[in-house]
Amino acid sequence: MRAQIDVGYNGFDEASSLELIAAMKGKSMVSIGMASCKLGVEGAKAMAEMASVMASLTKILVGGNGLGDEGTTILCDALRESTVSKVEELNLYNNKIGPNGAKAIAALCVVAASLTSVRASPELQPTTGPALTHFFLARID
Repeated sequence: MRAQIDVGYNGFDEASSLELIAAMKGKSMVSIGMASCKLGVEGAKAMAEMASVMASLTKILVGGNGLGDEGTTILCDALRESTVSKVEELNLYNNKIGPNGAKAIAALCVVAASLTSVRASPELQPTTGPALTHFFLARID
């Protein structure tokens, strides 16, 4: 049985979020929604470890979690290096992503054939906007 969960905006703290991610390991999740669950870098590591081996997962919604460049890079690199990932939608909105995180997103987009939607918020870090815009315009051509 494939499952989906969306616990975004429920006031979870980091410890609760990490427990939830641990509970999902080994399950056949299709969609994971954990927006504003205070994941941080540790949560990104846990999500990356799980998502990179979960072939059923098509949607990851982790906006508003303070991932920054480090957490964004960890998650995107794990998905990029995965041989089973079929993620179609990745929402990284409102995570204070800078240039290095933008590069990780771009690198993922280059190789992830299943990925059809990426949402990030380059307006939070002005130096990110042009890099992402240039990449996505190049990908459209």
